[in-house]
Amino acid sequence: MKLKQDKERLEEIQEFYRTLEQVSGPYRAYFAALATLPPEPPPPVVYREYRNTSVPRGESTNARLQPNS
Repeated sequence: MKLKQDKERLEEIQEFYRTLEQVSGPYRAYFAALATLPPEPPPPVVYREYRNTSVPRGESTNARLQPNS
């Protein structure tokens, strides 16, 4: 009796894997196609300038004040 149950269970497992193979075929083809695509270029580097708005652009923030003569 146990041998018959084991054989039926083995057939169920084999049927499961056959079904899984049929269903997963398109997905494997899709992922294989994705692997052949060239990688996307990295996004461009963006630099931001943070500065004190009380100093006009182009002037040095460390400039010394000249004494009035």
